[in-house]
Amino acid sequence: MKPSSSLKLIGSTRALGTGKIVVNNVEEAKDYVIPFKSFFHELGHAIDFFAGSGNKFLSIYFRYTSYEFIARTELSDSTIARAYDSKGEQAKIIHEWAANDVRNELYEVGIDFLNDPANLQSFQITAQDKQDYLKIVIEDYFFSGIGWAKYDLIKNSNLTRLKIIKEIYDGIQIEISNRLTDQDNISNLAKDIYGG
Repeated sequence: MKPSSSLKLIGSTRALGTGKIVVNNVEEAKDYVIPFKSFFHELGHAIDFFAGSGNKFLSIYFRYTSYEFIARTELSDSTIARAYDSKGEQAKIIHEWAANDVRNELYEVGIDFLNDPANLQSFQITAQDKQDYLKIVIEDYFFSGIGWAKYDLIKNSNLTRLKIIKEIYDGIQIEISNRLTDQDNISNLAKDIYGG
């Protein structure tokens, strides 16, 4: 997912082949309530990098075991409801757990968007259609790896199906961006993945 223009890049960290890490683009952002948030966020990446053997990120190897719950949708009358499937106890690296958290958050936001009667008013679609479209948007557009390129192709489409996909995608992106501006919101922990 590409960050919207309202989101401000305040820091980035990159590893170099020389075994060094560079923290750059750290800007002063007076509208953020946590002082030096960007600096400590990027410093965390640097510590993560140097703590790993062979100058690789330690978090790539760190595994955490817990019960995994995967968000899905189910129909309840004329609305979409959120449900979870348990995959049981899983050992995953923290990036995989974060990706799962992001997917679950996207489903939550998407369900809220689709259950709001103000959205998708110009289309005659059923709750079942909404359920099907939401899965397409999250899995094929947000999580496919080429979702932004696919999204670029549908911007000027005249096909109703693609217009619906675009409207759902845009609605989710706006709400996710709004949530990420809240410094107390837990979703900030996954901001690197949202913006990736």
